[in-house]
Amino acid sequence: MQQIRITRTSDLDNALSFLKKRYPLLSEAEIIKMALSNQYYQETEESYMRKGKHFSKEAWEKGFLLMDKMRTNTKKFNPQEMEQAIEQAVKDVRQLKRV
Repeated sequence: MQQIRITRTSDLDNALSFLKKRYPLLSEAEIIKMALSNQYYQETEESYMRKGKHFSKEAWEKGFLLMDKMRTNTKKFNPQEMEQAIEQAVKDVRQLKRV
């Protein structure tokens, strides 16, 4: 196990005091680990959202409505013919990527 040395400052003492009151069962080391973990989670989540991989509730609703509409429309077609058309489309796309 590696150790990290941290210089205690008044800011760190204030933060630890505040968090120790909030989480009395945790040691100072556990509080620091929790704070670092929380910071990492927030920053990676923000990065994830900035890249557009997070959908709003409205976007999810729109997507589900579109899927329902597609499901209704596909009932009009022969499932075997659709499967063949999908397989052909996948082959065509894969062929384009190789070129």
